[in-house]
Amino acid sequence: MIRIPGSPLDQDSVRAVLDEVFRGEQYQWDVRPSLWAWILDMWWDMMEWFVRLETTHPGAYYALVAALVVLLIAILTHLVYLTVLAFRRRSEDGTEPAARARHVRDAAWYLREAKRLEEAGQYSDSLACRFAALVSWLDRKHLIRAHPSKTPAEYVNEARLGPGGKEVFVGTVRWLYDHLFGGRRLDPRALAEFDRRAREVMAHGPG
Repeated sequence: MIRIPGSPLDQDSVRAVLDEVFRGEQYQWDVRPSLWAWILDMWWDMMEWFVRLETTHPGAYYALVAALVVLLIAILTHLVYLTVLAFRRRSEDGTEPAARARHVRDAAWYLREAKRLEEAGQYSDSLACRFAALVSWLDRKHLIRAHPSKTPAEYVNEARLGPGGKEVFVGTVRWLYDHLFGGRRLDPRALAEFDRRAREVMAHGPG
C-alpha cells in the first residue's frame, strides 16, 4: 500500500509517533511553583485592577485611595504611640528599684507629675500623664483593667461606663490622639480642656 505524503493516514501515523515519543520520562517536566513568582503575579494583577478601576470607575478609585491613605496614617500613628510607650517603659525600668518603690503610681501621683511637666513646658508628657491618671482612676473603679502594653483605643473598647459615657470616652481619646500625634496645638489651655473632658468621663462612672 502506497502512502501519499500529507494524507490523513500519514498525519495520524506521525501524531501517534510524536505522542509515543513525548510520553518518555525525559519529556516529563515538573514545574515547581515559586512563592516569589506567585507574589509578583498577585502584585501585577492588583496593579492592573487599579488601572482598570481608575479608568472605569474614577470615583470609586479615588475613594479607595483615600481610605488606604487614612488606614496608613492610622497604622503609623499607632506605631509611633507604641514606640514612645516602649521607650518610656524602658527608661522607667532603668531607674533604681528603691526609687520606684517610693512612688505609688496612682491617679494622684500622675496628676502631680502632670503639673510638674506642665510647669516645665513639657506639654506632651503632661498630657500623657493626665491620661494615665484617668486610666488609673478608671482601673480603681473596675471600669477597665490598666496595663502598660494597652493603647488608649483598647481602653475604649473595654470601658464599662454609664449611659453616654462610652461616647464621651471615645471623644476624649480621639482628642488625645489629635493633640499627641496629629499636630494639634498643645498649651496650658489645651491641657485644661483635657482636664474638663476627663472629669466628664469620670462623671459617667460609679459615685
